[in-house]
Amino acid sequence: MGASLHARLACFIFRFLRRPHEVALPERRFLAWPMTRPRQFHLHAVEIGSPFWHDHLRFRDRLRADPELAQHYAQLKRALAKRFDDDRAAYTEAKSGFIRDVLAG
Repeated sequence: MGASLHARLACFIFRFLRRPHEVALPERRFLAWPMTRPRQFHLHAVEIGSPFWHDHLRFRDRLRADPELAQHYAQLKRALAKRFDDDRAAYTEAKSGFIRDVLAG
């Protein structure tokens, strides 16, 4: 994903956030608006067909196929959002075990 993607999306007022987001997940590009928090929108761009892309679709499909699993994930995310508030890295890490388990199952 090159500079052309960033330039095209920038015209829609999204701004590319390189660090620390790209360091944490180099397979993904993260764009947001506005730049200050609280943000109203954020956009993740990944390469179609990449392992990262396939994992995300597989996770999405598992949640869609199992309403109870989806509800459990929603409850987990709400609890973690309260617990970690502004610590996005800790929030992401705390839910990663659940995601790994879903993908492994």
